[in-house]
Amino acid sequence: MLGNILKYLKSQIEPSPSELRGLFLILMLSFIGVGYDYYKKLKTPKPTHIKQHQKHFKIDTATFVIERRIFIKRKPKPSKININEASIEELISLPGVGPKIARRIYEYRKRHGEFKDVNELLNIKGIGPKKLKRIKPYIYF
Repeated sequence: MLGNILKYLKSQIEPSPSELRGLFLILMLSFIGVGYDYYKKLKTPKPTHIKQHQKHFKIDTATFVIERRIFIKRKPKPSKININEASIEELISLPGVGPKIARRIYEYRKRHGEFKDVNELLNIKGIGPKKLKRIKPYIYF
């Protein structure tokens, strides 16, 4: 009788083959997850790399690190600028205007003289009605 009870208890404690397969699958998935996390830690740049990214920008930049990723805020909030006297760096500070469009504005101004109307900016490649609408509040003549 005691032998039967021991056999019954052993059968209840001992895992079945399907339970062993499930346990093996859970362990393998957890090892893969830990390995992936370790791989991501190796691939993410250290905060010391921030200075290297700042070298590429000639205008004011603000850099900050969130969750091991580097984010670079390229442009500060623009102030009003005189479109006829602005340098390329000042033109870059306008929303939606990068170095190429700023150079085009500068060259157009050299070729055709001062801007007399805001709509003249539409003659410049890369500036359409939407971009002009974003730029308008920040320029004057």
